[in-house]
Amino acid sequence: MAEQKVLNAVALGVDYMISTELSCLMHLDAYIQKHKCPIKVVHIVDLLAFEYV
Repeated sequence: MAEQKVLNAVALGVDYMISTELSCLMHLDAYIQKHKCPIKVVHIVDLLAFEYV
């Protein structure tokens, strides 16, 4: 599941993947780190609390 989500995000040229589910973000981040993809994962609370963009 992570592979397809990350590959879709890479194809769209996104910089960040945002979710409310921490375990999902951890799973995606592990895939991203392993395959050295140019995307960062962010929990929605962090997005609302800090300016990432």
